[in-house]
Amino acid sequence: MGASNRQNVMIHNDLYFTTSSGVKINYVKGQNHGLPIVFIPAQSTTWEHYKPILNRLPEEFEVFSLSIRGHGKSDWTKGNYNFDILGNDIVEFIEQIVKRPVILVGHSSGGLISLWLGVNRPDLAFGIVLEDAPLFSAEYPRIKEEYVYDVLSKTSQYLNKDKPDYLGLFSVMERPLPNGQSKFLPAWLCKLLAFLITHQDNYIFYYLTQLLPKRIKRLISDLPTFDPDFSQAWVDGRIYKGLNHQEALQKIKLPLLILHSNWYRTEKGLIGAMDDHDAKIAQELAPHAKYLRINAGHGIHTEKPNEFSNIIVNFTKEIKTAAVTQALH
Repeated sequence: MGASNRQNVMIHNDLYFTTSSGVKINYVKGQNHGLPIVFIPAQSTTWEHYKPILNRLPEEFEVFSLSIRGHGKSDWTKGNYNFDILGNDIVEFIEQIVKRPVILVGHSSGGLISLWLGVNRPDLAFGIVLEDAPLFSAEYPRIKEEYVYDVLSKTSQYLNKDKPDYLGLFSVMERPLPNGQSKFLPAWLCKLLAFLITHQDNYIFYYLTQLLPKRIKRLISDLPTFDPDFSQAWVDGRIYKGLNHQEALQKIKLPLLILHSNWYRTEKGLIGAMDDHDAKIAQELAPHAKYLRINAGHGIHTEKPNEFSNIIVNFTKEIKTAAVTQALH
């Protein structure tokens, strides 16, 4: 894909829209060249995580990406996080800002929000892409058996307070390995990360962060702008209102693309978004869906941006072809 055919996204211009309930949502957009695509990032991340994709898509698209409420520069709304609320934010965004139907691409929990819209407001979308969405694994009560519940619980425990305890959180976070062991961050790195997060105005911050991997840089910038009550909503059950995964997959009629990345299981639960059984059930419930297994980690768009971009472009072509075929008949 030549550089001259790529998007020119105004990624340095933060834009905002306000929902009917007064919540300010931060977003960015590219030039208006055609079919609109809206990207919804995963929990605890912002629109910036889709930067690798925004400038890779050809100019025939108009791209948007937003930070959902409780994330980044969007408003925090403690006590008001569930799929009905989050889904309606996207409805208003499409109606107010895009003003025509879109291709909706959601990563992880952003995929679940996309699925909600595909069922509740199919008139606002041409197609839905679920990028490693946690189908079934992030439903109550099963989620309590999975590793992600431990992550959510600890995030809320250490950060959902007047003075967030970043050092405490980093010290207890573990990554279960396929061999049954767990990997913890070394104490020196925990202290460094906690220092950087709480001293972002310090001149030392700039120099130290230049030495860190991009993934760590994103963590440092994202975590202080993430409302930990969003994690607590998964723990206490508030967030599940409005979305039943089985019912949604049975009901959705829009073109649907399910992207599934690598996973494994340990005694601490599922490491990944879906296991193969989850993926099989999803395909049985939505037999019209296209399913692609991707050899990548949870963030397909960050690990394999070129492949991910091509997948999105090909999906939109298939939708257009199907629409023309249907019109001819």
